[in-house]
Amino acid sequence: VGGGSNAAGIFYPFINDRSVKMIGVEAGGRGSALGQHAATLCQGKPGVLHGSLSYVLQDEDGQTADVHSVSAGLDYPGVGPEHSLWKDSGRVEYCCVTDDEAIEAFQQAIELNPDRPTPYLNLAMALFDRMQYTAAEEVFMTAVQKGLPNAERYFIDFAALYRQRDMISRAISILYKGKATFPQSWQIAANLGSALAQANRYTEGVPELERALGLQPSSTLVLNDLGIFYAKKNDYARALDYWNRSLSIDQRQPGIRDAANAARTRL
Repeated sequence: VGGGSNAAGIFYPFINDRSVKMIGVEAGGRGSALGQHAATLCQGKPGVLHGSLSYVLQDEDGQTADVHSVSAGLDYPGVGPEHSLWKDSGRVEYCCVTDDEAIEAFQQAIELNPDRPTPYLNLAMALFDRMQYTAAEEVFMTAVQKGLPNAERYFIDFAALYRQRDMISRAISILYKGKATFPQSWQIAANLGSALAQANRYTEGVPELERALGLQPSSTLVLNDLGIFYAKKNDYARALDYWNRSLSIDQRQPGIRDAANAARTRL
């Protein structure tokens, strides 16, 4: 239970069926101190947030407190009022689980279901959030080897997380692994080319972007990135060619239109 909408959707059909016991689990984070968890129902106090009276994690002045969870989706200082009602009425039992306990549960799930890829992915994401990047990638690659659905997308997502943390070398590394796994993926090629260009590794990045364009000629993302590269090289004719091709596919790109107009004045 984070904000509680998904859990409420699961609980609602059984609210009037007293034969069903319902338990909601909140994020216990690193411990019980305020700011170290997101256990709103277990440790919060009544307060008003987003227009509803519910339980809220708040400081002594009634301001929402900082929260933490190894799960990005649970780090929220409030909860839906339905859960507050169910807690106060005793219809649903709420408890919290720490980051360590959650990671241990993922490891147990892997031991119980060693051939299922999803528990490996969950563990990899938890390890990533703890900045145990090498271990996270090893577990993620195991998930891929076991047939993880949508694995192509997850390579891109992990790379994006690295780039958000200014860890461009790790982003490039995992995208190269993605390329080895999905050699015909234009999306991995596009993201790899973009990351290499960001790292000023143009001799690798530009051919990768061109390879992506060969796989998906209508990608405005790739066309725009190539245009930016050639504009940096003062090759405005080539940059304009890529941007015009991009605008012919999607005219709703005011930034690219402005760049193309600027490039045209330099010819």
